[in-house]
Amino acid sequence: MRARLVRHAPHAGADIDVHCIDKSTEAYTPPPPTVTPFAGAGHTMRDDSAPADTGGPVTPQEAVVDESAPTTSVQLRLHDGSRRVLKLNHTHTIGQLRSHVATLMPPGARFELSTQFPRTKLSSADDAKTVADAGLLNNTIAASLV
Repeated sequence: MRARLVRHAPHAGADIDVHCIDKSTEAYTPPPPTVTPFAGAGHTMRDDSAPADTGGPVTPQEAVVDESAPTTSVQLRLHDGSRRVLKLNHTHTIGQLRSHVATLMPPGARFELSTQFPRTKLSSADDAKTVADAGLLNNTIAASLV
């Protein structure tokens, strides 16, 4: 069989050979199944190598700020995506911060606190450190449910 290409084709006017194979007598076999997207195992960016240390239940209590002492602002990113800016004294402890965050979380929810850059978990062992000693002055902290 001989055919000619149309004028706007890349090889316009050139002769080409077209070979057709008649398979109308064969039974149809569907193509093999392709890989379905998002069907494999997922990977998380969370560090699951160490168990989450939430330190047990936290008593919700708002932090009281002494205006005469040095203060700092800490941005808090909550589990639902909302953000809060907390005003704290440099002498507030991580434990007091954790208690204040508990007032913003659902009742009885277990959560963990972590810094954003670099991402570091604040464990219950850090509860005695002050905000200044932990390097959280004017920093961002994420509170995520466990």
